[in-house]
Amino acid sequence: MAEAEEYKKYQELTFDLGTARTDEELEISGDFILVEYLDGSASIKLDNPGHDAIDLSRIKQIKTAPQKFNKIYITNTAQSGKTLKLLIGGAASFTAETTSIGNVIIQDADGNKAKVDSTTNALLVKEVTGAVETTKIQAEDGTGAYDEIHRTGNALDVNLKTSDVDLATAKLQGYDGSSWQNLIVENATNPNLRVVLYDDGNDVTTGINATNDGETPVGVLGVASLLYGYNGSSWDRVRLYWDSGNISVTATGATSAIDTVIGFEKHTWTQVNDASSTAPDIRLQGSIDGTNWFDLDTSTAIGSEMRHVAMKPVRYIRFNVVSLGDATSITVRYFGIR
Repeated sequence: MAEAEEYKKYQELTFDLGTARTDEELEISGDFILVEYLDGSASIKLDNPGHDAIDLSRIKQIKTAPQKFNKIYITNTAQSGKTLKLLIGGAASFTAETTSIGNVIIQDADGNKAKVDSTTNALLVKEVTGAVETTKIQAEDGTGAYDEIHRTGNALDVNLKTSDVDLATAKLQGYDGSSWQNLIVENATNPNLRVVLYDDGNDVTTGINATNDGETPVGVLGVASLLYGYNGSSWDRVRLYWDSGNISVTATGATSAIDTVIGFEKHTWTQVNDASSTAPDIRLQGSIDGTNWFDLDTSTAIGSEMRHVAMKPVRYIRFNVVSLGDATSITVRYFGIR
């Protein structure tokens, strides 16, 4: 335990941190403690060993005025060659302030010096080779040996190793909602991060395009747009044309109505039948409300026929087989365009 001198305006106590201590008690009174020097780690408690410890490596001044402390308790691990110095004062008769530090010189046993610049706070490490000063940073390799850290251009060369032989692999991953997936680059020639835009399970179209002859083609993003119209109860896609596909008819009567939403004014339709002597009577009908129907055209041909109707805009289209003739099968098809 450190020896305390007779009370003065202040007292200086020196502790050899080579000896381990756990709440070592020292009877001394005061209301001010200054950590004059500490090159290791230690903590202090005031008056009661049950109080919280004060880390002296972080707290450099302790003031308790107007109350005084009468005991201090020192704790430190065994740290060979390390020292703690405390200045203890009392009755507001003693104050101490640290001086501002400009450049700090750190020197090793060989006389090599390092500086901390007071303006930039940067550690300046210099190795002098002849008249040329070079800056070098070294790292320990895990065996006690040191080697220089290198750079390529303005980038620091860093290799992550799982052992002395194998290099560790760093991967950039993305979360797919249930697991992590590795992100990839396009290829070795174009090592760019591959990015694909998706709409549900379909990727968005991209391509190569040159706007004018002789221009260098550039990558473009394909964009599709759809025009919608209101059909009176919901929104439906507006079509430039309508192809009903083949509709098979084996009995008289009207087929299901086709709602073209915006209506067509140019109509082409075909009918194919297996009649031999008596022709069928087939009508192409149109409506603007889906309830009241009117004939747009009629076909009474045996075998097959294509017919055209122009400048008769309607919204709804259907076929009406008035008579089969002696046919047993009839196939009709509608194609409309604006």
